[in-house]
Amino acid sequence: MNITTAAGFQPAARTLHASALQINGIALAPVEHHGQRVMSLAMIDQVHQRPDGTAGRNFRENRSRLIAGEDFFEIDQPDEIRRLGFSRPQGGVPAMVLLLTETGYSMLVKSFTDDLAWDVQRQLVKSYFAKPATLADPMASLSPEHRALVALLFESSAIKAQQAAHAAELAAQAESIKRIEANQIAAVASVQSFTALGYSLFRDLGLSKIELGKLGRKATALSKARGITVDQVGDGRYGRVGSYHISVLDDALIAISN
Repeated sequence: MNITTAAGFQPAARTLHASALQINGIALAPVEHHGQRVMSLAMIDQVHQRPDGTAGRNFRENRSRLIAGEDFFEIDQPDEIRRLGFSRPQGGVPAMVLLLTETGYSMLVKSFTDDLAWDVQRQLVKSYFAKPATLADPMASLSPEHRALVALLFESSAIKAQQAAHAAELAAQAESIKRIEANQIAAVASVQSFTALGYSLFRDLGLSKIELGKLGRKATALSKARGITVDQVGDGRYGRVGSYHISVLDDALIAISN
């Protein structure tokens, strides 16, 4: 397949693939650039059965009316040209390939007024430029409203999953901090003495803040009644807190539980 660009570069060949479409008896392998179907000038000449260079001449005469990036693309990167499947008959790739979008093609062939031109243009618009939806996009057949709803549901589900994961992470961190605090407090006050919180963690009681307050007050009263000194240890949240002998805490727990 020859390609003649507006700048007069040498013709380039393009390999056809199994996905080629039959237009006016000509096999055209779809060319895609920036997510849309495009055609080279030579492809237009071939499928419209026009002499080589006809589409190129029309392009040069009407270039001022066409918008680059919307009606046509000028590809001058060798790797991109090679990816699109264009090559010179003598080897290598052309310096530049000019590709027309559906709008550019439609404007360029306005001068083709014969019956064949109208028929070919209809075939191209309905089959070549109408890129079919692929199985990779299951939402392609949905309306824009339904797509937006599905996207919203997926987004909501993802947010909930992230929130659940974050909550689990925070809970694990909180539990780890409690264990560390219990170990630190036990190390400071000796293994036989604990603060109310340290004792709750040591016994794995899961006491609430109110219950910890009751336990501490009862342990203070029992220690005083028994003549046992209540040590004061550092606490990151409350400054200094009481540390009680484990036997006192055991009795205090029984007392506040009754």
